[in-house]
Amino acid sequence: REPKMAKSKRKRKFFSIVETLEKCTEPALTHLWEPYASGTLTSDELTKFKEHLLGCLYCASLVSNFKTVRQASEYYGLEPGPKLDRYLTKVRMMSPPMPLSERIEIARKLMTFRKNPEKKEEKNH
Repeated sequence: REPKMAKSKRKRKFFSIVETLEKCTEPALTHLWEPYASGTLTSDELTKFKEHLLGCLYCASLVSNFKTVRQASEYYGLEPGPKLDRYLTKVRMMSPPMPLSERIEIARKLMTFRKNPEKKEEKNH
């Protein structure tokens, strides 16, 4: 692991935080976003929440933002708060105008596509 650069030499980097006006599609599961992001869900909860994330922009943004803040915090050596917030940019996201079932199907295809990128590269060489 490389040593952290001195603050004066560190390249200024911004991290994107997702803002959405969407509501959770299944409010009974909203409370699982933080244990999911922290990796502390049981196997059953994990399966249920992963399925939920496929169609819920609200919970997906909570998970994404948690991870982004953690990365920014590590990069700058700052605790989450006002000092770190100046390096976070907000991006507005809205659900596409299509039925939830279609969004879930698209998300499944994307997840399947990303699962084994190494195998595709091996075939091309």
